[in-house]
Amino acid sequence: MKIAKSKIVNIYLFLLIFYFFTNYIYQIQAPIIIALGGIFILCIGFSKLRKEINYTDILLILFPMFLTLEIFLNANNITDASKFIVVIWVLTLSIILLSKENLKENQTNIMNFIILLSGIHVLMTLLYVIIPGFVQNINKIILPIASYNNNVYEMQHNHINCGITPIQSINAIYISVFIGCIFSKWICKKGNKIINIGLFILGMIALFLTSKRGVMIAVFVAILFVLMYLHIKDKNKKSNIIKTIKKVFPIILIVIILIFLIERYFKTASYIFERFFTQEDITTGRADLYVIVWKYIKSSPIIGHGLFFTQEILNTYAHNIYLQLFCETGIIGLIIFLIMNISVFQKMCIIKKIKDERVILAIFFFIAFLVYGFTGNPLFDYSIIIPYYLSISVINNKKFMNEEKKINDKEQG
Repeated sequence: MKIAKSKIVNIYLFLLIFYFFTNYIYQIQAPIIIALGGIFILCIGFSKLRKEINYTDILLILFPMFLTLEIFLNANNITDASKFIVVIWVLTLSIILLSKENLKENQTNIMNFIILLSGIHVLMTLLYVIIPGFVQNINKIILPIASYNNNVYEMQHNHINCGITPIQSINAIYISVFIGCIFSKWICKKGNKIINIGLFILGMIALFLTSKRGVMIAVFVAILFVLMYLHIKDKNKKSNIIKTIKKVFPIILIVIILIFLIERYFKTASYIFERFFTQEDITTGRADLYVIVWKYIKSSPIIGHGLFFTQEILNTYAHNIYLQLFCETGIIGLIIFLIMNISVFQKMCIIKKIKDERVILAIFFFIAFLVYGFTGNPLFDYSIIIPYYLSISVINNKKFMNEEKKINDKEQG
């Protein structure tokens, strides 16, 4: 019996999302992405791609093509580089194929699935402050011993709340996805407004508890970007300025309420303010890394030193995906990556009538990912790269392009 493509799409999305929110438990990353993506690509096929390929698809494909060429030009850490390139190839092809499929309205179930899984991490992060023993007992069961020890150490010594994950960055990313989901429902007027605002506040408190400044800044920038984007796309800007103020004012009010709640009831969350204003090195060592990376950039600016070269010289990532790409793939690789994202941004600008919460969430995380890339390693983290590529697939989806074409045809008619 032949399975409908819509079911294949939904099964793939459900499994990929489940992997994204649980991979830290079983710690199998690249093989799962490759297996799921490979099966999906084989099931869907390339028939639509040959007919409907666009310039954004070509630029998306150009990125892994150059990375593949790069491994021959700079044979450096071949094992990790090859694994990374295969993952990028699989994700690229799968999200391009996803963008050719019509997104059905019943994919609300997928949105609810994301809220459920991300909401669990928000809840556990909040409970870690109230009943830490309960959360640590759960962590003993689900986390490998090394991950559990790191989780407890971060909480007890650094006041960093990792929830039920091994490290603060992935916990903060999960929470940011929850915030993006609730924010998109709020903006699109889906569900009860009071409940959405309440959940949004809880999500923000949980994010503060992680003390992950880079993700927090990225979330605030993404929220402001979406609000400005929606206002710019509103053709009746002058008549709807009051509506825009009504959308911005609650955000400002929520920030004020958050600061009050955090100072009064969540003392450990206020540690993030101390990290901002009392640390001698606000970059927590990143500036030193950037100096070293820049030195190597200058020695080979065109084609770089090869993928994962920074791990050899720093014993860690560069904590800036743009500098790391520049160092490892040269100016050519960096430009290809930037042009690829600019193309996606242009697609985003084509969509004028945005009433779909999936589009808002996609724009939110796409911007948050690029902003977080200035201080984090999201492009090179198999745990974080999934929602970035899924966001691109939504922004580049033909459903929203077709809707925009219909709108333009009506206006011209």
